[in-house]
Amino acid sequence: MSYPSKLLLLPLALTLVLAQAQSIGSATAEVVLFPDGWVDVTVTVRLNETSSGLVIRIDGEPHNLIVVNSDGIPLNYSLDGSFLIVETLGSREITISYQTPSLTSKSGVIWNLTLDLDVDKLVVIAPSQLVIVGLSKLPDEISQSERGLRISFSGGTVSLSYKVAHKQMNRSFGGEDISRAKVVEITRTSSLGESSGAVNPASRVQSPVNQSLLPLMIAGGIALALAASVIVLRSRSRATKDLKEGSLEYEILRELEKRGGVAKQADLIKAVQAPRTTVWRKIRRLEEKGFVEVRREGEATLVMLKADVPTTSQA
Repeated sequence: MSYPSKLLLLPLALTLVLAQAQSIGSATAEVVLFPDGWVDVTVTVRLNETSSGLVIRIDGEPHNLIVVNSDGIPLNYSLDGSFLIVETLGSREITISYQTPSLTSKSGVIWNLTLDLDVDKLVVIAPSQLVIVGLSKLPDEISQSERGLRISFSGGTVSLSYKVAHKQMNRSFGGEDISRAKVVEITRTSSLGESSGAVNPASRVQSPVNQSLLPLMIAGGIALALAASVIVLRSRSRATKDLKEGSLEYEILRELEKRGGVAKQADLIKAVQAPRTTVWRKIRRLEEKGFVEVRREGEATLVMLKADVPTTSQA
């Protein structure tokens, strides 16, 4: 298109944007953070009146962009830079979903997120493995949900920082914490008592006690680990049984089993024949329950069945 033609279309585009701004009743956004720097963005737009088209600005470089109406029916759209042009077909509510890594940057162990969305309300969800360490402005509300910490803001412009929490293993025996250093110290004391020719009388008394305690400590740790494993497997087994046969989550797990435990998200969507947004949300629910793991590989999103999850045939 020639430069003069673009100039002629500019007033028309501005008129369309202003008209859409007047017809938009409200817009809300939900942003879910992930440890690898990717975020899921869902924007819901409610219109005051029916119209044939909608123009709205989105933030970031979108991947797996999906636009649906209130019935979950996909709508045609085109993307011009940061502006999304949607054929609404008279719909009064539009949902825009996409994933992107372009809204975050990393400095050391700290991830920094910057959002600039044209919405009235913004909700950021941080899963339990993430720790928020900084906010650019005070939130309106902070609450806990099944998916993690919910932080609500007025408006869609905010910056925040977070890091991935590393859980420490809690070793205990008889109500007393037993660290690795203590176990090493006991072992070292025992070996010195056996090899030395002149042994301190105090060590003669303490060494047998240490030698007798060490097997008990190890046995206790093994017993606790086995008990924890049984509890986890039983809870996952019960959770698998809670998945009704024929449900979408059940079908996703069964399809993963057919494919050897790993599949692309796009292939799963085709296999279960359900709307993209619905399948994506079900996959995220399965990930939260510990059934699957979601990874990025280039432009593709891989869904992997965890090895310790009971199969659907065992449910």
